[in-house]
Amino acid sequence: MEETLEEDIKLQRASADLIAQIDHSLPLLLRKTVSRKKGRLEHGRVRCLVRDSRTNEITKLVSGISGQLVVHSLSPLFLDQLDQFQELPQLLDRHLSGFVQCLSSAFLEYLDHHENQYDRLLKEASPTDIIPLPRAICKVLYVLCKVRGQKVIAQLLNNEAKYLEPMLRAFQNWSKCKNTSSEMRIHLRGRMTWEERYIMLLWLSHLVLIPFDLTTVASCEAEHGFSSPLRALNLPLGTPKIGQRLLGLALQYIVSPSKESDSAKILLVRLTLRTDMLTLGLHQPLVLWALDMLEYGNIKRVVSTYQPIGALSFLSGFVKSADNAVMRQMLEPIWESIQHMLEEKSLHLEKMLSSAVVRKLIIKLHRLLGVTAHRLHRGATYEKPRQILEDALCYLLEALDDNETSVRFAASKALSVVALQCGEESTSDIIDRLKENLETNLCWTEVTGEMQMADARNQLNTEEGWPDYTYANAMEWHGCILTLAHLLFRHAIPTLDLEKVIFYLCLALNFDQRSALGASIGTNIRDAACFGFWALSRNYATCEMVASSSHVAGDTSVSLLQHIANKLIEAACLDLSGNIRRGTSAALQELVGRHPDTIASGIVLVQCVDYHAVASRHGAMMLVGIQAADKEAIYEHVLFRGLLGWRGIQSPDASTRRLSAETIGRLLSRSCFLRPMEAIKILKDRLGRTRLSDIEQRHGLILALSHIFESLHAMQHGTDEGPTREWSCLSTDPSVMRTSASEQEGDEMHDLGLILDFHSGSAAEQEDLSAAERSQYTHEARSRLIWNLASAACCRYRWHKYRVPISTFDPLMAARGNVQLSLIRQEDLVVKFSPHAMVGFMVFTPANERRQLLESMITTVRCRDPRYQGLHKVGAISAVGLATIAFQDPATDGTISSDVDAIIQCLLEQTHAGNDIEVRCAALQSFAQGPISLCKVIPEEVVSALQVCLDDYTNDHRGDVGSLVRTAAIDTAGLALRKRLVPKVARAHIVARICALAAEKLDKVRYHAATCLQTSWNFLDLYDCEQVTAMDAHETMTVAHFSKILALRTDRPSSLTILRGFVSTAGDGSASAMQSSRTALVAYTEQMPLTGLSFFCSNLAEIIRTDRDRRVSIWAMEVVAFLFEAQIIRRLLRGDVSWRNLFSTINHAHFKSTDIRRLEAAIAVYSGLASIDIVKVDVLKKLCDMLRNPIAKIRNNAADALFSTLQDEEMLVVNWSCSPRELKYEREKILAKIETLARSDLQIDRC
Repeated sequence: MEETLEEDIKLQRASADLIAQIDHSLPLLLRKTVSRKKGRLEHGRVRCLVRDSRTNEITKLVSGISGQLVVHSLSPLFLDQLDQFQELPQLLDRHLSGFVQCLSSAFLEYLDHHENQYDRLLKEASPTDIIPLPRAICKVLYVLCKVRGQKVIAQLLNNEAKYLEPMLRAFQNWSKCKNTSSEMRIHLRGRMTWEERYIMLLWLSHLVLIPFDLTTVASCEAEHGFSSPLRALNLPLGTPKIGQRLLGLALQYIVSPSKESDSAKILLVRLTLRTDMLTLGLHQPLVLWALDMLEYGNIKRVVSTYQPIGALSFLSGFVKSADNAVMRQMLEPIWESIQHMLEEKSLHLEKMLSSAVVRKLIIKLHRLLGVTAHRLHRGATYEKPRQILEDALCYLLEALDDNETSVRFAASKALSVVALQCGEESTSDIIDRLKENLETNLCWTEVTGEMQMADARNQLNTEEGWPDYTYANAMEWHGCILTLAHLLFRHAIPTLDLEKVIFYLCLALNFDQRSALGASIGTNIRDAACFGFWALSRNYATCEMVASSSHVAGDTSVSLLQHIANKLIEAACLDLSGNIRRGTSAALQELVGRHPDTIASGIVLVQCVDYHAVASRHGAMMLVGIQAADKEAIYEHVLFRGLLGWRGIQSPDASTRRLSAETIGRLLSRSCFLRPMEAIKILKDRLGRTRLSDIEQRHGLILALSHIFESLHAMQHGTDEGPTREWSCLSTDPSVMRTSASEQEGDEMHDLGLILDFHSGSAAEQEDLSAAERSQYTHEARSRLIWNLASAACCRYRWHKYRVPISTFDPLMAARGNVQLSLIRQEDLVVKFSPHAMVGFMVFTPANERRQLLESMITTVRCRDPRYQGLHKVGAISAVGLATIAFQDPATDGTISSDVDAIIQCLLEQTHAGNDIEVRCAALQSFAQGPISLCKVIPEEVVSALQVCLDDYTNDHRGDVGSLVRTAAIDTAGLALRKRLVPKVARAHIVARICALAAEKLDKVRYHAATCLQTSWNFLDLYDCEQVTAMDAHETMTVAHFSKILALRTDRPSSLTILRGFVSTAGDGSASAMQSSRTALVAYTEQMPLTGLSFFCSNLAEIIRTDRDRRVSIWAMEVVAFLFEAQIIRRLLRGDVSWRNLFSTINHAHFKSTDIRRLEAAIAVYSGLASIDIVKVDVLKKLCDMLRNPIAKIRNNAADALFSTLQDEEMLVVNWSCSPRELKYEREKILAKIETLARSDLQIDRC
């Protein structure tokens, strides 16, 4: 099946249609349509106003007369279409020029003809979502800037000098709009929006690049007012008026908190660095203004953080764009002012530096000043630029451990840029400084012999040992690694320094810390390492990397490139973060592609460790990891080592440990290179050194051992050959053990048993013992290991799965008491595995001790201690049921032994209605796992218990909890039917009950029962009936499903049982299920003969009569009422039906009842019976009597039913919600009419 297409591929395929739609929409938005020629629209003048509606399509042109507004809509869908190109902006490049030219020409035309209409007040009848055309154009242009970048869009704007002054004049006039809120009402008119200010200031910054003096552009208009910052400046004489106006706008909006501050900064920098402005010396007062903003004395006057942000952004732009001649004058003043600001210690400065944006701008300014100082230092005769460069580098290095990620990004990029300009010598110094920072608080643990053996093939250790990141500064690591990655990206690191850079990148790729709350810290560091490896692979040639170092950590068997590939494979398959897995996959692809024939099985490996395949953690470990391990032995060892680390069984996350342990088992089951005994030795040695308090680590290690034995069992279970030499120590034949297993391996298994015995510890460990025993992880892992040990040991005996005493496992028996404690736990996984572990112990116990073990488990089940009820007994009950395996021999004649009979009696006691729901469900499941699965006969008491549980409708505060019992009983009964254990007499009742449950109202139970019918169909004795199927839960809600249930041919008791289940859905099911069931009911009854229909209705009446105290009678009455409404029962007028018996049955069903729904159902049936002449008068009298009911709703329903028969208009004006005493007169009038009707009917009968 074809894989799902990625979003970028979908966008690329749909780009042509989207662009065509945008191309068609723009002219309709901007201009009026004047005519249509040859199928093409001709567009005229620009619009004044457009609609900013939320419709999904651009509306048609709306024109009017005598001053009516001509508007058009700016659809959000249109802007969303542009937003979609943000992922692939290059798709717009071919059409970008046309779009921007269309928008800019319309904007300039609006300036020429409609500038004064921008803030014109609207009429009261005007639409409420109209905006001026410039606002709509600026919104679209801003989206284009967001998608493609402001530099690209600004270059496409009109740059004719004649538009500079009109644009400036319009900006100043429109920004002075003073419309009050009452005048603006609720529409979007009024002041300029930030999109307008952003685009117009950006456009002005583009127009200000005209190549001649501004004095030639200025007109003789009166000077406009200036902002307060301009009045404080000491502008040089001769500054053009238009220059002052531009300067006032830039200074006003550069301190704005909105997006327009970016455009204002560009305008101010470009205006300052114009040749004519430099000649006048305008840059000096502006630089002084910015520095004055940052001085300590003026910080007190700063009212917001955006003022120093504006000043720093201007200084950064000025230093970046100014030439050497200007910077020779301004370098030292700017540098000294910045340093003086940073050296001041004040609350105002701390408040300003608390902003990450301010710190980023200071870092950017240091970067620009450092690069400029280096550039000026080449021809300088003094050492000041050199000192500035060194101080800038020191500041940038100190900023690498900033708390904000964005600041660290800026500092790392700045260091790489400065290092690239300064040469290899300075770069080496920076790398040495980074190395010192990385080694701060980095500890190294001792390398054990086991670790040396496991990781020698992959060079995972160094001479110092294993890195411990517990005390390392994670933020400083992130900044340093990101700096190294940027240096690699710019090819700034010398070849001789590559080896140590790669070493720290490898350390960073394994960085992981845990916070006080247990959260993972270090994902950003590993992400930076991925970027570093990607940049290294992309920008350095193979010869450079080989020349740097041919080997790592003294091992001459693996090259540097192969070592990098090993690290990337481990992270791509095992890392906790999906971004890291994908990042390392991309870096591996780059490494293999740009350095061919250097990586073992490189091409095949890249195809396996695919960017998309590693997105899922489960798929990356279980599928991609196993496939990669099959390629080369070195990859198998890499993954095995990773699974033993913090990414695997040492992870704090329990689900990760379980998945890693399962992966280890599957890896060793397919291994061609790793010996399982070697893996067991590694895990056993580490488990022996792990403290009891390290619950999570012990959990992962024991689970790994468990899955290894589980894989052994799976391999041996499917072959007739005996176990391999590595597993001979587990052989069930003592002679085989003595001949094929070494004494050392026997000792290892002996130690494994001691490890499982938690009580065999020193007195100093008893404090940790209680915490370990309380952990669910300890019980889960230990139970699972013992179960898999037993399965692996006994898999050679085909005649019987268990009952194989083995003296080698005697040390494991010491852990039996611990597993018995696991039986009273209530965690799901502990309950799942602990019963199997107890049965596993029976494999190693003699026959006489097995009975004692069984008696102890039965005692636990029968315990009445309130502390161990409910979920606490589920594990023990399951263990008792599974214990049948150890006492019932399938080869016998089918007689039940006394031990198995004790098991059955114990489980029967737990199925009684007085027990908790969880206990009853567990007992039924235990019957299926034990006695029913293994015995050839079962007592009648078990069949009786199944019948009772199939009809359990217990309710409590949780709702219909009896559905849990019914579901468990369905599974157990289905198994008993398939094994032919149910007597013929009881089989019909059980089958009928399951069929009824296949039609009941609860979807979950209905699907469960239908599935049971499908799997057991050949054992149900339902001949000449269409088979019930259930592929999914939705299929049990169809008309076809209910038709099959109704068509089942059974005897009368069974048909009554099935009908009880059916009416629960037809009367009280979900909307869809009720509709389907009633549709099937109508189709079924319409094709029935009169005798069959009479029999069906008598069954409904029987249900109402026999189940009057249960809700099923209500549902049955509602079904009868529905059949009256569907005109089905009226067919029986031609038959022999006792209508008075039906009336009497309904009357008794609600006699003295206060249940509103029961009374409503009875009234609905009475409405149908009122059309039957034989009982019409009695029914009307009964309805009239129900007008005295104290419940107003019942009186209203009864009155409606009477009116539908009597058609008395006087009843319509009566308020039947009044008290019954007030309605006495009306009731007597209705009763008199009924008596009159009865006498007239009597006379007709006599005639």
